[in-house]
Amino acid sequence: MKMWLCTAIIFTLVGVSIAQQAMDCNCSKADINGSGRVELRDFARLAANWLKSGTNLTGDLDDSRSVNFTDLRLLHSHWLESCNEYIQQLTVQDCNGQSEQLFLQDAAGTRFTITTQGDNLYFEDTIRANCCKQELYLKVTVAGSKITIYETEIIDVYCLCMCNYPTTAILGPFDNGTYTVEVFDIDENSLGTIEIVISSQ
Repeated sequence: MKMWLCTAIIFTLVGVSIAQQAMDCNCSKADINGSGRVELRDFARLAANWLKSGTNLTGDLDDSRSVNFTDLRLLHSHWLESCNEYIQQLTVQDCNGQSEQLFLQDAAGTRFTITTQGDNLYFEDTIRANCCKQELYLKVTVAGSKITIYETEIIDVYCLCMCNYPTTAILGPFDNGTYTVEVFDIDENSLGTIEIVISSQ
């Protein structure tokens, strides 16, 4: 809680002091840890190099060879922004089932369905995540004919229970072709692969 408060205060000060600077960076650069979203873990990586100088510094968003208030302002300009161009719509419903056993493995695994809608995909799954999750979102990457979907949670305080969150998303657009789609859960375990055909014609 204290870290969030300090972060909010610093970002407010930065926004006031240098909001008029024209310099900017794109969202993917502000996504320092590559999660697909600009959030606290990116701030932590920037803070680890705070006021350091040198080359190839994590958090040097303006390529000035130092990590300072300008970089913090650039991070703030994309705060909580999704940097994933393939996520058109995402809906995460409230918990519809709870387990008090945090480390209990579900033998059946998480089930997901993917159907095509023109050059988009309709994704549906019941994501199993911590009861005290702050947010759930998806990260989507495309490499050739491989589409990978990562289920990701943001969490501040862990609870000793897990919840099931019904989730739907519209992903795309994708080029026409045959793709292998693999889905990973929040613990980076593969939930399986399917083959789909995108044909918008």
